[in-house]
Amino acid sequence: MWEEVLAERARSAGDGYLFLPQRQTAEPKNGITNWVDRIQHGSSGLPELKLARLRSTWIVELLRQRVPEDVVAAAGMGSTAGLAPYRAWVAKLIQEATMRLLLGWA
Repeated sequence: MWEEVLAERARSAGDGYLFLPQRQTAEPKNGITNWVDRIQHGSSGLPELKLARLRSTWIVELLRQRVPEDVVAAAGMGSTAGLAPYRAWVAKLIQEATMRLLLGWA
């Protein structure tokens, strides 16, 4: 859902950094996670930023939107079997939606 916004920001950044454009480091490592970690100290109620959690949220959202599993698995998994732990977070289809998908007019 952020594709257009990020694509526009990337175009406007050109060869510069998209995040923290004033940065001087030639090859920063973990720039976003380090920045979030620094601002979170002393902030109550904010969950710790974990890239694995972000990726999991993204995968579950794709599955909830019924993106084909082979497409979702292309996000770095060897096969669709790697999606098994995420399926528990995806609601079952109601009968009407199931029929639409089976009939091919989703």
